[in-house]
Amino acid sequence: MPWFRDFFNIGKTHVDPKERLTEEELAAIDEMSQAIVNKHLTVAAIMFLESVKPMNWIGSQGMIVAEPLAHPILNAMGGVIGFEPIKKLGKNYHVLQRAFEKRETIEIMLQKIEELDAVQYQKERELKKLRKKNKKGFLSRFKRKKEGDKS
Repeated sequence: MPWFRDFFNIGKTHVDPKERLTEEELAAIDEMSQAIVNKHLTVAAIMFLESVKPMNWIGSQGMIVAEPLAHPILNAMGGVIGFEPIKKLGKNYHVLQRAFEKRETIEIMLQKIEELDAVQYQKERELKKLRKKNKKGFLSRFKRKKEGDKS
């Protein structure tokens, strides 16, 4: 009964969690994580994923039950309102459903979101420092220019 072993996480294997996921599943998780970080939904996503982590297998089965209704709605909403995460969820619905059957998927997704958020945060800090460095003050507009200055 392999489903029983996965359901209660009885099977103790020493396999790297990322090796249990297929390349397609990892790509779908990466896409979804990138979309979440791009929309600045990192904190909300982390809180949600941490709260449902123990129920990921039940959630994947719920995705199977809701698929006839959810799949067309997600595809339609993603095209109409242009919200990238919804569009990607509709495109990768079956792949994500298969991935969420595995216990370690949520943790891998959380790590990916945190990693991408750290990279984005660092880029935003560098951009802010650059803007601050190049920023001219309000009073600098009223200073007299020297003869050799072109600015």
